[in-house]
Amino acid sequence: MEFDGLIEKNNKQYVEKEYIVTFTSVAKKNEILQHLEIDTSKDDNIDSNAIPDRKILSDIDSKNDSQKRNILLTLENDEVEILYNNKDVISIESVSIMDENWLDVE
Repeated sequence: MEFDGLIEKNNKQYVEKEYIVTFTSVAKKNEILQHLEIDTSKDDNIDSNAIPDRKILSDIDSKNDSQKRNILLTLENDEVEILYNNKDVISIESVSIMDENWLDVE
């Protein structure tokens, strides 16, 4: 069964999408990634208004590229808003998904 991005949490449905997140520096990217890779909901030292609480999955290739300020993250809509509040995030862009069923080929 393919993952369609739809998840259920607290009897509500959420959609996860992939986003390219650009940070102010590689160092800030790495610092924030450390927080995103763990569940910080019970950590009072982490600002939940700037870092989402749940563990976020990242693209391994972009994480290992130490020269880039960008990373591919799978986020829910509310998590995008939270990251926009982070002063070290420059931009968050949705990644387009191409589905072969959209093609008009005979």
